[in-house]
Amino acid sequence: MKSVRDRWLILAAAVALLSILGIIWWWWPVPTPAPGMGEVEVREDGLLYRAYASAPYTGPVEEFWAPGKPSLKSQFVNGRGEGRWAIWWQNGRLKQEAQFRAGKRHGRETHWHENGTKKFEGSFTNGRPHGRHVTWSASGDRLINTGYRDGLIHGAQTSWFHNGQKESEGQFLNGKPIDRHNQWNEEGQQIRERLFRDGVSHGEERRWFANGQLQLNGRWRGGKLEEAVTYTPTGQESGRVISGNGVLRMYRPDGTFARETKWEKGRENIPPKPKPSP
Repeated sequence: MKSVRDRWLILAAAVALLSILGIIWWWWPVPTPAPGMGEVEVREDGLLYRAYASAPYTGPVEEFWAPGKPSLKSQFVNGRGEGRWAIWWQNGRLKQEAQFRAGKRHGRETHWHENGTKKFEGSFTNGRPHGRHVTWSASGDRLINTGYRDGLIHGAQTSWFHNGQKESEGQFLNGKPIDRHNQWNEEGQQIRERLFRDGVSHGEERRWFANGQLQLNGRWRGGKLEEAVTYTPTGQESGRVISGNGVLRMYRPDGTFARETKWEKGRENIPPKPKPSP
């Protein structure tokens, strides 16, 4: 049998161990579940706060479709988005993945359709689009391909119809259209071409009906219309502008009248809207 002294030593050791465990429990950080969107709020200063908190929130914000099935995972530092954000469809596939820095989109961003095919891909720098941005349909067809520089459209921009036929194409320089811009219909028939310089119309413009008949033939200079002639779908002249002055009448492909515009000194004369009666 153990002596009284041995039993006291065992008891003292147990008490000491429990004391150490208590200290560890007291000081060791206990992980708490990340708050959901219903537990945080964006205040007037544009920062995210936990409900009833006085300081901006730092930490994750998460949402779940079901236990273990996330719908959102995001990070915040001092109330601003930071690092990787991810959003999932309910079927478990990724819906969106983005990078943030100091509350602004910064880095590569990708979106997916619910069937898993890519929907969008592009990059951002300090919240501004930069580089190529491409959008796809759910079947994988490209829809838009646009270049950006410091938040402005820069370089080639091309769009397609869902059937794969090209819809439009043109060049931009620091957000301003330049050179030739073309448009087509879904059958591949060109319906418009227009020249730009320094962001304004400058040079020839032509429009066509779907049957190939010329609809408009004009010439611009420095954003002002100098000369133009419009036609009906059967080729009859319907309007004319000479030296910046005149009337143009546009018709629909079925031959019905669409609209009339009046031009003075190269500018469309738009009548002021009537003031509402008191």
